[in-house]
Amino acid sequence: AIEMENRVIALRCELLSDQKAVSYGDREFLGVRDNEQGLFHSYKGDYAGAIEFGSQAVETFEAYGLQKSNHYPVALNNLAAYHSSRAEKGDYEKAIEMGERALTILKKNTPAYAAALNSLIVYYSQAGKNAQAEQTAQQALKAVAKIYGGGSSEYAVLLSNLSVQYASMNRYDRAVEYGILSRDLYRANADTLSLPYARLLTNLAAFHSNFENHEESIALLTEALPIVGSIEGEGHVDYVRCPADLSAANNKLGDSQNAEEVSRASGGLTIEAVSGSTDRRMAYALSKEAGVQAAAGNFERACELESQAGEVFREYGDSLSMANSFILRSGYLNRMRRYEEALELVQRAMPILKRNGGVASLPQAYNNLSIIHHYHGDREKACEAALLAIDAYREQGDTLSSFYAKALANLSLYLSLQDSLSLALSTTVRAIRVMQNVLGENHPDNAPLFFNAAHYSNLLHDSLAVAEFYHKALRIQNQTIRNSFSHKTAHERETYWNTKNYLYRVAPTFAFMNPRCDSLIADAYDAKLFTNGLLLNSEINFRKLLLQVKDSVMLEKYNRLDLLRREIEAWQQENASESAERLAAAEAEAEQLEKELVVGCKEYGDFMTNLSTGWRDVAASLSENDLAVEFVSLHVSGLGETYAALMLRKDAPCPVMRILFSDYDLRKLRYGNADFFAAMKTHKGLNAIYRDTLLTRLVWQPVLDYMPNVRRIYFSPSGLLHQFAIECLPLDSTQVMSDLYACHRLSSTARLCEKRSEENALHRAAVFGGLDYNTDLATLIALRERREWEEEERFISSLADDEAFDLAALEPTDSLLTRSGYGYLPGTLTEAEQIGELLMQENVPTLMRLGQSGTEESFKALGGRDYSLIHIATHGFYHTVSSASAGGAQTASGDEQGSSDSGLNSCGLLLSGANTILAEKNRPHEVEDGVLTAREISTLDLRKVDLVVLSACKTGVGEVREDGVFGLQRGFKKAGVRSLIMSLWDVNDAATQQMMSSFYEGLTQGLSLQGAFSKARREMRQNGFDDPVSWAAFVILDGMD
Repeated sequence: AIEMENRVIALRCELLSDQKAVSYGDREFLGVRDNEQGLFHSYKGDYAGAIEFGSQAVETFEAYGLQKSNHYPVALNNLAAYHSSRAEKGDYEKAIEMGERALTILKKNTPAYAAALNSLIVYYSQAGKNAQAEQTAQQALKAVAKIYGGGSSEYAVLLSNLSVQYASMNRYDRAVEYGILSRDLYRANADTLSLPYARLLTNLAAFHSNFENHEESIALLTEALPIVGSIEGEGHVDYVRCPADLSAANNKLGDSQNAEEVSRASGGLTIEAVSGSTDRRMAYALSKEAGVQAAAGNFERACELESQAGEVFREYGDSLSMANSFILRSGYLNRMRRYEEALELVQRAMPILKRNGGVASLPQAYNNLSIIHHYHGDREKACEAALLAIDAYREQGDTLSSFYAKALANLSLYLSLQDSLSLALSTTVRAIRVMQNVLGENHPDNAPLFFNAAHYSNLLHDSLAVAEFYHKALRIQNQTIRNSFSHKTAHERETYWNTKNYLYRVAPTFAFMNPRCDSLIADAYDAKLFTNGLLLNSEINFRKLLLQVKDSVMLEKYNRLDLLRREIEAWQQENASESAERLAAAEAEAEQLEKELVVGCKEYGDFMTNLSTGWRDVAASLSENDLAVEFVSLHVSGLGETYAALMLRKDAPCPVMRILFSDYDLRKLRYGNADFFAAMKTHKGLNAIYRDTLLTRLVWQPVLDYMPNVRRIYFSPSGLLHQFAIECLPLDSTQVMSDLYACHRLSSTARLCEKRSEENALHRAAVFGGLDYNTDLATLIALRERREWEEEERFISSLADDEAFDLAALEPTDSLLTRSGYGYLPGTLTEAEQIGELLMQENVPTLMRLGQSGTEESFKALGGRDYSLIHIATHGFYHTVSSASAGGAQTASGDEQGSSDSGLNSCGLLLSGANTILAEKNRPHEVEDGVLTAREISTLDLRKVDLVVLSACKTGVGEVREDGVFGLQRGFKKAGVRSLIMSLWDVNDAATQQMMSSFYEGLTQGLSLQGAFSKARREMRQNGFDDPVSWAAFVILDGMD
């Protein structure tokens, strides 16, 4: 139809070239048609096209002297509306020009005149000409009421425009008042499916948001969103901005889950989507999305989005909005500790705000400036800027907002640093009252305020106040993290946790400084329970829940995710530039798939539900002579890292805290000529430590004094204690801790509350040992092509009669024959065969992987199979970042700096063919490299495995963080393994063989894991391996009876 109309217009234009032959009606027709073409383009949201045809229409009327035509002012008004809607640089001024010209032509007290007045109010408001808008509004009210009456839809439109005008003057109370009147009139006239009504709703939502009435904003935006989408389409800027506003409102309400769901449902807002745009509405939407990203801890992304928003404002020539954008971005930069960049933005914004009447943004600018001065160490300037921010809020009458509360909180911090503690505390209490009044008692933003109040109270030595404030902070923070984790991917959970974990690190310090306050000790115990393995357990629980889902679509996504992760592993190991693009695309797809799975599995359960264990739950799970101990560490000035025990008995009214020792105490310990830290680095020194009661008195004596009649001790280590078998420390010259007490090393004492399996732990086993690390490439390829590990499993029925020899008789215990090189380990073959024979005698089906068959492929094939036991006798490796770089150590794949799992690439196990593949420059991609990293292990499904025995060196070490040890044990735990046996240092080959043989003898005789393990240690000491470096190296984790 449009094409046909264009052809008709073209024919008419030919006639019009001869003006003598052109009638008045033909000339008018051309102008009308251009005007209609403009309207058609505006309906599609193509305002550039609408302006083009609208301008042609106006020019046509003027060229032929048709200004008296009734269609001429209509064309002027339409053109003004197009410019107003496009909202690019100079458009508002053009809209005012066209609107004023139309008004001079139209007759007063006519519908057209009233409509022109109504529109002109909007244009004046958009251009910031508030006085003209106010004057025009009064004229319009009288005209519309006279023509249509006060209950008409036309009157509703006028009231809507007036609300916008008042908002532009920062009169949000009047804006809300007129907006509500307009909304009610629209509803009374059943005119609720129009674009003007939808725009009224979005405007009214913005006005309510200014008063932090976010529930009302959400309701209004939820109503507006489908109306805008049906009229203007989901690609239109008005529609894009609507979900951005809705997401931001949910975020400010503290509902990060709905905020993310809205953003995801709308496709999100990307920088690419607005590239080249000069539409301010798109910039505002970008800015809202930046706020959502910042709330999730993604400050880098927030900066990118806000930077693009500022660029759009700059291109448009809106210096005030650009300055506001600078202030927002400076806040995100502050959170990333990029203070110089933040300061530059504030300094650029300040004069613009002052010059252009941007008083509404000045308080936040001063607040951000105070933060910058604070981190530059200038306390006086920080305090001065904070006072300016508070004064500015007060001048604006804005003393009942969360922004004002946060400014008060910052001022409190600066006052505390100037030793004005009482004033700091009272100011914080005021901030809390304001925040709770505005956002509610349980809003996430209350947690840091309560925490600050606890901190100031602690400095004022008011224990009761510390306990009250900290408990409230902890309760809110726990719930906030649980709610947020339930819809985030693993990477997002880690990023978010890094913004919230400060509150948990200080718990032992508060308890230490207020030793008579039971509430703080109880909270310290709960904080440790919450922190222990939080990131790890949330991921384990998510995987368990997902693998129980029967939804075919979900399972297909999970399988795709699993494949992607394997591809990512392979490409990371290549370290080739050509893999970079594929790697980035795969990582992006994997993150998106994981997000979809996290969201999709929520209807099947909440994987965060069992992460709410408290100290009372642990106490209830204990028996009468049991003791649960959570070791914690804190920094004490002058003493360094200081360790304490949080202890819990059954039916205890609350936990008890005992200070144990500090780094200062450890430095005073002497073992020959070495201090403690030097001694722990050598076998000789370790023997000295484990033969002396010096460390026992520091670690265990305060614990035993608390409960002399204890029989079983369940303990979870912290810091340095992860690196020591403290359960093996001596009580005297003949007995060690584990001789007298049943000591259970746990990842967390919360494990006591878990339902324990009653199934036989030995119903199917896989044993790896005697591995040939030099298996040639042709054999590895042949093994893969035969896919021998996928055939019907061949279990042992007989064992080769190898020529065995007694390594213990040939080599001293402290020999160089340890499992820390890459050479063949003859003892592991003997060890594996002996274990296999013991298991066979007990009718336990056992898969043997010896020599060349113990490839990486064969180990990964165990994933998803029903094996209850996996034994691995091989080389283990662990490289710190410093040791890997300094020593040129080869790791299997590149680290992802900052990732919670980055340490999983730096430790692992060597399997058959490892030496061959590592030396091969052009290995086939389809062949695994024989280096099984903890990261690769973590991707396997080993949920049915009750016990993994790592008969290799240093398999229990790793980087110690607040969430646990990041090493091989984390990899296996992520895979779903229940219990682990691992070593803390290099162990003699013969000693390892003796330990493992004795352990499996006990296990096949019906002893519990802990019982068999204790028996093996005891027999080693009795059979020539009495040096602690031989028998104390291995520990069992989560091996509860």
